[in-house]
Amino acid sequence: MKLKTILTIIALTSTTTTFACDLHEWNTTIKNGTIESVTKFIKSNNCEINQELDNLSKTPLVYAIENRNMDAITAIVNAGGDVNYDGYDGKTPLYYAINSNQIQSVKYLISHGANTNSFTRTSEITLLMFSILKSTPAITAYLVSHGASLNEQDKYGQKPVDYVKKLAAPLRAPMYRALQKQQ
Repeated sequence: MKLKTILTIIALTSTTTTFACDLHEWNTTIKNGTIESVTKFIKSNNCEINQELDNLSKTPLVYAIENRNMDAITAIVNAGGDVNYDGYDGKTPLYYAINSNQIQSVKYLISHGANTNSFTRTSEITLLMFSILKSTPAITAYLVSHGASLNEQDKYGQKPVDYVKKLAAPLRAPMYRALQKQQ
């Protein structure tokens, strides 16, 4: 009986528990970190990799994207950072990469399983629609070539092509080309 109790105690104490890590420490690490230093920070502090760091539900991955630190993005995703984490109003890490006009981050997130068809909850705008409004033809074309739907509608019944019509005239032609399926 004693052996069973001892084994149970060992099993319970040997599991890894993750913790919410300090926002300031996360920010410092994400801002200046390399793959190695971010990985070391996560492991040595047993950080909860998908913890929300602010009242907008931004995770460490989103902070890494906003800081344009591909090393931190890579380390966080490798440590289990959720590329489809549904934060405030349905904004995912891919949404923030598009918002920051970071094609490299967009490609990386999609290559690691990011959903190209997620949408915000309030206006039900898709990532493709958001990319069009941000006037980023390269990202728009990449989303289309990786499965973003041209047929999804927002809560007002508008499709991605309708969003192109909202752009200034000089921006429309490149965006229409970006919406063409890549063969």
